Amino acid sequence: MRNSLRLAAVVLLALAPLSAQAQETSGSFTEGSIRFGYDNRTCDASLEGSLRYVSASAKVEVCDGVDWGEIASANGASTDTTPDVFTFTDLTNHSLGAIALSETLNIIGFDGPLIAEVSGSGTPQISVNGGAFVTAASINPGDTLRVRLTSSTSVSTAHVAAVTVGTVTDNWSVTTKAGQTQIFFTIPQFTGAGIGSLANADTICQTDAANRSFAGTWKAILSDETTNAKDRVTIVYPVIRATDGLTVDTANLFDGSLDTNKVNVSSVGVWTGSTADGVLSAGDTCSNWTSTAGNGREGNAAIIDSRWFNNNTFSCALAFSLYCVDQ
Repeated sequence: MRNSLRLAAVVLLALAPLSAQAQETSGSFTEGSIRFGYDNRTCDASLEGSLRYVSASAKVEVCDGVDWGEIASANGASTDTTPDVFTFTDLTNHSLGAIALSETLNIIGFDGPLIAEVSGSGTPQISVNGGAFVTAASINPGDTLRVRLTSSTSVSTAHVAAVTVGTVTDNWSVTTKAGQTQIFFTIPQFTGAGIGSLANADTICQTDAANRSFAGTWKAILSDETTNAKDRVTIVYPVIRATDGLTVDTANLFDGSLDTNKVNVSSVGVWTGSTADGVLSAGDTCSNWTSTAGNGREGNAAIIDSRWFNNNTFSCALAFSLYCVDQ
């Protein structure tokens, strides 16, 4: 039997093209068996018919002139493309419009390599073994896998990434936090003297909120000559519009602009008595909201930059709305 195998090997080598014999570097005939090593050359026409052994996958591969491909085992067993079930922990109460990262998992229980890929909302990507984040990558048994996506800019909204390795898929979800502070502008409008004081401004907000079925306790975002608007209200983010729940700001109302949406789609003047950072604009508070003489500072509810709170000064004899937030 051993002599027959030797003869067969000699015949095969004799029949092989001379060019192929000259390039053969990975096979040896020893004690009745042929042993193949790893050949890292790119499979092309010059290597067509060549064999190599891949220790990482414990498979023999053949070059078909284009690419290396696995050879089925003699008993007909197929490659295992079903890894052990893996589950990324879903995230909740996540910041709006922010990058979310999953934990890192080891993917095992399959014959590699396989393709890991991801799809879904929030532009999801995966990273294998801490490498670059991509939408698809090769993965071997024991390699690590991590997912990231960008969370929704809306409150209480989930973005879901479908992560697939071979025949197994896990759906990883990231849900944003619920809306916290609500904001609206009053429908009734008042002259500087018509407001009367900061306490009266709060009463105006509370009355208008009740008339519009907005529950809770409400205060005006308004400065006078001794009090900054930002210091008299408590803001818990994200801030959402009381009228429809859309996010207005995710981190800081007084950092110079709103993050996502205007307080209103149409232009509405709103008394603030303040600069963009929520600090009083001295001399622009209609004498502590008791006079129609002089000027008061206002914002525009249809603007998303700093002018939403610090747009211009106008005569205190004009009538504008107030911004109100729940506490």
